[in-house]
Amino acid sequence: MTSFGRVVGRGTVDVRATVKGIESGTLKSRAIFENKEGLLPRQTYGYHERFVRTTLEGRGVGPQRLVRGQAGELYYTPVHYKTFTPLN
Repeated sequence: MTSFGRVVGRGTVDVRATVKGIESGTLKSRAIFENKEGLLPRQTYGYHERFVRTTLEGRGVGPQRLVRGQAGELYYTPVHYKTFTPLN
């Protein structure tokens, strides 16, 4: 995983706590994800919302994000929206 061109982590990422927070409603969306690059399936504006997975304690939120579609689909990006991995 990189952040601003610097490697900040390697290995397996456990996003279960973040997913649990999203599903339970305790983790709130940061904003609409506009999908300007077209990396996710195209939908109407407002369909996707973005969530932050905090990883860099005391140094900001880091590059990891989860994006959720209105039908419940989840995508993970370790590099601030440059690539996505479907989670379900």
